[in-house]
Amino acid sequence: MNDHVGHVVNLATAWKKSGKFAGVDADEIRSIAFIEADRLLRKKFDPTISTATTFLSRFLPGRVEYRILRDSGMRKRPEGWLASQVIDPKAKNREPDPASVVDLADLLDAVQPDLREMMERIIEGVSIERLAIERIPPLSFDSHSELEERIEETRSDLLDILRHELGRLTR
Repeated sequence: MNDHVGHVVNLATAWKKSGKFAGVDADEIRSIAFIEADRLLRKKFDPTISTATTFLSRFLPGRVEYRILRDSGMRKRPEGWLASQVIDPKAKNREPDPASVVDLADLLDAVQPDLREMMERIIEGVSIERLAIERIPPLSFDSHSELEERIEETRSDLLDILRHELGRLTR
């Protein structure tokens, strides 16, 4: 790191002049840059791939930006940098209202008796397609396309029935 102090200072000065880290003191930028440059050179740098100055010019800005934003309370998420208050909603928003929590057994008891077995099988992981195939009577179809059409019709009917029942239960 001692051999590259001048390069790190030049990078930090250029970042400050360009306004990259507006609102952050120049001394703080340099301090963070020294710490991160030392860490990068010790843990990530491979002299067989590039020179230290090229390596630092490429990877140091991202590490410094990460450290500055992280230390200021921001958190990196796939959608970008977010303030920690945005990420951690109030406790009352994290958990459902206790009055609205329904036990699964109570919910199944509320389902119409002729649909209860189908709902239990769906909860166990049986697909709607499998249920549709099981409901088609063993007829002889003239073609594979007729069978596929019949399966799709039955599947669509089952989904309509389930939507209706769900609407009835959530009223």
